[in-house]
Amino acid sequence: MIIDQSVLLGLNNLLGLNYTGAEQDWDIEFADSNRVHDFIKIAQHSSLSVSEKYAVISLILASYDDFLAVKEDTNQLLWSKITDLINPDREIYKDLLSYWARWDKENDDRFLITPLVRSTF
Repeated sequence: MIIDQSVLLGLNNLLGLNYTGAEQDWDIEFADSNRVHDFIKIAQHSSLSVSEKYAVISLILASYDDFLAVKEDTNQLLWSKITDLINPDREIYKDLLSYWARWDKENDDRFLITPLVRSTF
């Protein structure tokens, strides 16, 4: 799904990001391992359009990958919250999940969340 610039502008205010419109990979550039919990809460408790929710889930996955680089998700509690957000609308996120699963790549060319995405979805 291509995320419209107007969606990102709206999310900029909600998420407190410094989006300028010049970013190429919004979710990767604004991923923040320290804000995974915040992003999850926003996805859980905000009335978001399908496009907005897709963008926030994309940001959550990128942030969670960064999180795993610096911290441990004890008992996969965060991952469980993320999958709870994704599962009801899993079809919407099919391409996003495929990106993180890296189905076409060998094991040495994957993200930290790749094994979780592969085993969960």
